[in-house]
Amino acid sequence: MHGLPPDADLPFLLGAQLIQVCIGENETILRLHPDVSIMIASQVCASGEDGRVTTLDESRDGGAALLSVLGAQIIDAKLVPPGTLRLAWSSGVVVDVLDSWPDYGSYTIEHGDAVIVV
Repeated sequence: MHGLPPDADLPFLLGAQLIQVCIGENETILRLHPDVSIMIASQVCASGEDGRVTTLDESRDGGAALLSVLGAQIIDAKLVPPGTLRLAWSSGVVVDVLDSWPDYGSYTIEHGDAVIVV
């Protein structure tokens, strides 16, 4: 699938707290409380309170950048067409998870039994 479905129901992300960042060779996994995980295998853009945007292509770089968000809560989660997941954190950081792999899964959101593959 290419792009986050426009009817994706994301309110379960609001208030979720980042409790773990797992960094692999090809992906970064965000573990959130309660019961949410986001596997990212694509590009990530992160911007801090200063407004500076950093695009991160490698999971090691993206994962390392997301360590600064540990303990923060998601205060806004929305779709930015055609397939970007935008997460605003209580720390002031905004993270865009891009659908940058049209032929492969760019990211996966799991919540309970629900799985959204983009």
